[in-house]
Amino acid sequence: MKLEPGKRYRTRDGREARVIGIWPDLGKTPYAGFIGEDCAVSWTSKGFEHLSGESPRDLVSEIPGDPAPPPSPRPPSVWGKTEDDDGSALTADEFRELIGLVAIFALTISAARMWGAAGVVFAVALAALLFRKP
Repeated sequence: MKLEPGKRYRTRDGREARVIGIWPDLGKTPYAGFIGEDCAVSWTSKGFEHLSGESPRDLVSEIPGDPAPPPSPRPPSVWGKTEDDDGSALTADEFRELIGLVAIFALTISAARMWGAAGVVFAVALAALLFRKP
């Protein structure tokens, strides 16, 4: 089996994985992707995670057909979606963005104390890079 970016595969332990790209910098495992939504993995061109021995995260077969449907417009909140959710709970993406903003604020304060105005400029430039929209 030869891996291709954009396709879905089944792992040795039965989970769904998808290859998102090829990064030669990863050495002998240049095919990068995800198992589920959170587990980032890289594989060889034949689907092995490691060069020696089997792994539960090895890719064993391609999943035919179209990829899973796109996510709903409003993803579940960090604490789970309930029947009476009125949309006031933070989604996982909103929560990550909030944590990022808090981190940037802390960085700005620390940089200002250490480097004065230059530190603030650095922190603001970093925040602009991190939060730019595609």
